[in-house]
Amino acid sequence: MFNKLNLRAKILLTVVSCITIIALLFIAISYSIFSKTLKKGLLQKGITITNNLALRTTDMVLIEGNLTLGDMVFETLKNNDDIKYIFILNSNDNIIVHTFKDGFPEELLAATKIDTDEKNNIQLIETEDGEYIRDIAIPIYGGDLGIVHAGFSDELMHREIQKNLILTIEISIAVIIFGIIISYFLTGMFVKPLSEFLWATRRISKGKFDRRINITTNDEIGELADTFNKMIKDLKEYRDQKEEYSKTLEKKVEEKTMELRKKDALLIQTDKLASIGLLASGVAHELNNPLGSIFMNVNLVMETMDKDSAIYEDLQKIDEDTQRCKRIVDDLLCFSRQQELKLAYYNINEIINRTINFIRHEADNRMIDIETDLGPDIDDIYVDRNHLQQVLVNIMMNGIQAMDKAGKLTIITKNNDSENIIIVRDTGCGIPSKNMYKIYDPFFTTREEGTGLGLSICYGIMKRLNGSIEIESNFEKDHKGSSNRERGTVAILRLPVKGPVPDKRGEDEVYED
Repeated sequence: MFNKLNLRAKILLTVVSCITIIALLFIAISYSIFSKTLKKGLLQKGITITNNLALRTTDMVLIEGNLTLGDMVFETLKNNDDIKYIFILNSNDNIIVHTFKDGFPEELLAATKIDTDEKNNIQLIETEDGEYIRDIAIPIYGGDLGIVHAGFSDELMHREIQKNLILTIEISIAVIIFGIIISYFLTGMFVKPLSEFLWATRRISKGKFDRRINITTNDEIGELADTFNKMIKDLKEYRDQKEEYSKTLEKKVEEKTMELRKKDALLIQTDKLASIGLLASGVAHELNNPLGSIFMNVNLVMETMDKDSAIYEDLQKIDEDTQRCKRIVDDLLCFSRQQELKLAYYNINEIINRTINFIRHEADNRMIDIETDLGPDIDDIYVDRNHLQQVLVNIMMNGIQAMDKAGKLTIITKNNDSENIIIVRDTGCGIPSKNMYKIYDPFFTTREEGTGLGLSICYGIMKRLNGSIEIESNFEKDHKGSSNRERGTVAILRLPVKGPVPDKRGEDEVYED
């Protein structure tokens, strides 16, 4: 049980136990000494009073007679509360005077029989009430004139002893309480610093180095606290350096890993596009002629049919599907062909404004705002204007279709020392993270009317222009409940800064892959 207590409780319990033991010993010794001293003093007092009575009795018997003895005895009884009775015997053991109101008890005479040869005769008598009385008998004139008996009660002595015992106990209790209070504060002076150290070590064991020991005393404990705080500071600095090094290393590893993954993805994408391009070219040529024949014959039949007939509606559906198939074939041809690039120096901002004019009608129909932040210091770049505009139209239309109705399309241009950057941002639903790695795959699309070739064609064009395209997206369901991330998709086009500006802007220079 004692071992389960904390240090402060153990010290307090030990100190209180020691003080209590000392107080009990003090009470016992005080009680013994005071009892003996008081008993001796009261006994001496009784002997003195009795001797005085004997002397006065001698004078009265020899000179004044027995008439005034009664007055003396009752006066002495009145002046001393501890005297229970007084009686005087003559030489023949006859009672001369006594103080008993109800007559002298004969049994007392037998109980107080003394030897007249003794100077002081003291006997302890127990009354019928259980009270103890000390009978002190002094011979008068050597016993020739009689004997004086005075009975002194022990009650007064016991009351004084009891009063002294209570006072001693009260003093002892006060000392114990005072000792507890002093011990509490003294133990606090030593235990509190230890508690500070204990709490700090517990936080350190949990990896928290924010605790400091606030002890400023100029003693060993204060010096220990300063040393401990320095140790915590050194440990924190070491841990921070280690964590910073780990983060830096992880960041470098992550950057290198991402770089390798991008290069691998680029190689895979390039090989994939090349293989699919060859396949698409052959398939498109094979399908183009039959589709043209179907389209022409369906239109010839529709001219001869009544527009209200059920067959006419079926033929119209065939005509629409045929046109859709033809668009897919045309996209395949565009995707597979390495068309001739007509390179010249153009201003990016002008190309973007032309593209916005081209798609503005579609944006207005869908109640989509178009905002631009075109850098004024953008240099002219060496590019095929039509191909770049095809890329911009495709990306902007993807953003408009992703927003459906109501939204904002933002176009930003800026540059640095090595490249020009075009940023197209929409506030649409975004692309799910699971689909991000498939967005450049041919024929991958999430729209019913789409062919899935748009971004693949854009990727190929940017590759031929020595540029790059990056797509970043925050899908609304991937970040549901997140208030610090805007949903939507961002397309980043990067084109290199290349060569001086020629004298004639916009003059075509033919470049063939």
